[in-house]
Amino acid sequence: MYSAEISRKNPGCFIFLLDQSASMEDPFGGSKRPAKGRRAGDDHQQAPPQPVHPLRKGDSIYDYFHVG
Repeated sequence: MYSAEISRKNPGCFIFLLDQSASMEDPFGGSKRPAKGRRAGDDHQQAPPQPVHPLRKGDSIYDYFHVG
């Protein structure tokens, strides 16, 4: 398992990839659940907000994460 300390000298990185292929219209594993694309969108809406507020101290924002 990979692990690394996240700090201002060694910030973490979050990269969000979007799959727009036709297969995203298919349900998960042939089930009757919503299409993969719909489910991914719903999961994104329920994700926690970007971790900016806890990284603020006064007027400064501490650079612990990069988002792409």
